[in-house]
Amino acid sequence: MAREQRRHSLYYYEQVGSRFYLRITRLGLVLILLLTIVPVIAILSLFLLNQTKPMPDVDVTIKSRLTDNTSTYPAIKQPSPAPTPRAVRQPVLKQPSPPVLSIPPANSNTH
Repeated sequence: MAREQRRHSLYYYEQVGSRFYLRITRLGLVLILLLTIVPVIAILSLFLLNQTKPMPDVDVTIKSRLTDNTSTYPAIKQPSPAPTPRAVRQPVLKQPSPPVLSIPPANSNTH
């Protein structure tokens, strides 16, 4: 590859004998360094600048208002237990008796 073609590329392949090697150009190296080193430095500088400020003293105690005035805040009552479902008795249905088939009398017209 000609040197002029590699001028604005970030990488190229170089052939040495029968093998190919990936090579990074100076522009690619500069961009990699800028896109990784500069954000890392910015994050570290912000972290270190914030550590120099004193932490604010925050009151984290929890006070209950219910003990002061119970008339405006009624106590929560436990709900009564739900009734247990009972099995409903179904009426017993009588099965109709199967119809009786009447057998016709034997044929008396036999010879």
